[in-house]
Amino acid sequence: MLVRQDGTLVGHACWVERGLQPAGLPILNTAYIEAVATHPDWQRRGYGKLAMARIAEEITGYELAALSPAAVPFYERLGWEHWRGPTAIRTDTGLLPTPEEEIMNPAPAADPAARPRRHEQRRMARRRGVVKAAESG
Repeated sequence: MLVRQDGTLVGHACWVERGLQPAGLPILNTAYIEAVATHPDWQRRGYGKLAMARIAEEITGYELAALSPAAVPFYERLGWEHWRGPTAIRTDTGLLPTPEEEIMNPAPAADPAARPRRHEQRRMARRRGVVKAAESG
């Protein structure tokens, strides 16, 4: 996702598809948001918020959205909250706890009836923790 002002690239954001598995649930198809940035000369003008809003429109087909925040207050202002459960990565030899990993995901919608399945999965996922597949390469 590129953000331009009068043809000048001022910011960007992207997402990758990952499988996050809350304890006791199947692997959830997750939009993992990365590389959210605004050029320093253009910060505090709403471009990061614009990029995140546009990404939110694009990732509606995923069961979960998540990110590893570099600027926690920015994401909190956008309605994201800290993951409350434990985290781990799945390796060839089993699960490796990652207690130092910070993950955020969007707070549940004000009207959970709008998306009952997704809301229920998010609620359960927050309670149980998450397991990420180890990245290769």
